[in-house]
Amino acid sequence: FVCDFDKTQKFETLTFKFEVIKSKVPLNECVIEFGAATDDAKIQHIYNIADKTGVITETVNIDKDISNGYGNIILGFDRTVGAGDVEILVKEISLNK
Repeated sequence: FVCDFDKTQKFETLTFKFEVIKSKVPLNECVIEFGAATDDAKIQHIYNIADKTGVITETVNIDKDISNGYGNIILGFDRTVGAGDVEILVKEISLNK
C-alpha cells in the first residue's frame, strides 16, 4: 500500500490504523516506511503485530527531513507462511503537526 503526501509540509508523527480482516494465521509484522533514496530522509519502522487483534494503531515519530524523500508512505505487511488470502482494511493514515 502506497500513499503520497505534500512533502513541503512539516509533520511530527504519522498515525496509522488498520485491521486484519482475513488471514488464516496471525501476520507477524507491519512495516511503515517513508520512501527515500538516501538514509538522510528514509524512515522505517517494523512493528510486531502477531499478538494483536482488532483495530491496530501504530505511530511513527518523524525525526528526519522528509522533504528530501519521495513524498510517499509505504505500508507493507508480512506474508506469514500459511496466511493464504489476506485482507487488510486501512482505517486511517494521518500525518500530524
